[in-house]
Amino acid sequence: MSIKRFSCMVLGTLCASYRKSFQKQPTGADWRYPKLGEAEKWRGLCESGERQSPVHIDPNTAIGSNLPPLTVLNYRSRHHNFKMVNTGHGVSLEIPPRLGIMLTGGPLRDYYVLENIRWHWNGTEHTFKGMKCLAMEMHLVHRNLKYRDMSEALNHEDGVAVLGCLFKLSNVGNALLSRIFDSTSKIIEPGTITYVIYSFAMLDLLPPLHSYFTYKGSLTTPACNESVTWIIFNTVTNIHQHEIDKLSIIKDSRGERLSYNCRNQQPLNGRPLYFQNGAWEGLCANGQKQSPILLNINNAEKAQLPRLIGMNYFRKFKYFKITNTGYSVHINVPFGLGILMSGGPLKGYYTLEDVHWHWNKTEHSIEPEKFLMLEMHLVHRNAKYKTFEEASGQEDGLAIIAVLYRLSNEPNQHLHNILKQISAVQKPGQGTYLEEPICIKELLPEDTTVYFTYQGSLCQPPCNESVTWIIYRQPSTVSEDQIKMFQSIKAEDGRKLLSNCRRLQPTNNRPIIVHTLE
Repeated sequence: MSIKRFSCMVLGTLCASYRKSFQKQPTGADWRYPKLGEAEKWRGLCESGERQSPVHIDPNTAIGSNLPPLTVLNYRSRHHNFKMVNTGHGVSLEIPPRLGIMLTGGPLRDYYVLENIRWHWNGTEHTFKGMKCLAMEMHLVHRNLKYRDMSEALNHEDGVAVLGCLFKLSNVGNALLSRIFDSTSKIIEPGTITYVIYSFAMLDLLPPLHSYFTYKGSLTTPACNESVTWIIFNTVTNIHQHEIDKLSIIKDSRGERLSYNCRNQQPLNGRPLYFQNGAWEGLCANGQKQSPILLNINNAEKAQLPRLIGMNYFRKFKYFKITNTGYSVHINVPFGLGILMSGGPLKGYYTLEDVHWHWNKTEHSIEPEKFLMLEMHLVHRNAKYKTFEEASGQEDGLAIIAVLYRLSNEPNQHLHNILKQISAVQKPGQGTYLEEPICIKELLPEDTTVYFTYQGSLCQPPCNESVTWIIYRQPSTVSEDQIKMFQSIKAEDGRKLLSNCRRLQPTNNRPIIVHTLE
């Protein structure tokens, strides 16, 4: 199937779902939130269900987990003109599924597309033990992409994923939410709609993605479907009372002022509550030269550097070992082969030690390139240091050549020879030897004359800031089936490793150089 045809099919499904979301919103006069201290009078599953939400979160009793990183797609893209609705029970910001703003990784086995954002105010639905002054909760509601619409998704245990963000009262406000909430003055009456014309990116709404609680639960409004994987961020964000007041002015389905819209907490009933502490500490959190970064040839300093020279890059070698590390697919390169790199921004000789890949998107991003789905790293150690560990502690210790891959209809033949062995390394720790000889030069793009270079870090802990990065401007190509082959391997927790890319890091005014022949 061609990329064009596949894209049209996906967009057709998303647009059909979007048309359904634009149908008249029900005001739901048949139920209302209980007042503070009042018993809930919701019936059906809301009353009899065993996996209801929200719940009280006690960090001391949560089970530690080691899940893959949460991965967001198109969360960095800025959009505007979102439809805002007074549902009669709250405020909903409708997100067109055609934008492809999606979530995967963590406890999720599939891709989930963002459908809407909702707020609960003058209290929170979930609570943290020992945490006071919680004043608002935001829910980013995602639908499992394998279901056609939200109605179908709600009938399945894996149908919905909700990101939950808690807010505490502070003298420091939230400028972005304040701009969004300015529009609530136009939807005072239930069933009314307006449009938020302010442009923003979804990622700007969220705290850091690495630390969160997760459990299986339900919607917190009738019909309370038990189809939700909850992901509640551990970081609590600030909000000012003035911003909450902008929400409190709307009226509910009975025409009364909606000053409070939080459901009472529900029992866990023995459900496991997991805590994922994926925080990358030390340099990963505090470093000033972290990688990867966003690259744009128009913003880079143009320079003509000495020629890059790859020694033994043109020779074919046999018996490379390929291994599933639980985080990627790695090819170990024996030191004795003498595959070296010098020239360009490098002073001295660097020996190739490792080749590995990051997939489902790329770590570095080159504007305005689209459909970038894979990134290869050729990791070199400065030959003047005896070991990789010694080199990674020195500013000039490492050099990494990065090749980005654009999605194509045709498979990449040189990757094909490597991926033939992927079935033998499905589990972490498994390794085998490649049957076909490899020439490193054949793994590079056809045009290697233009490249970016900057000083950065490793893209995984401990994130040592010891890397001279060289990223080729021209992408290579990879097919969708080949991406799926990378995604077939298992991570350390036994799940498929659908994505393994670190999010973009700030440049912090580092010089970024682009080498050209002009």
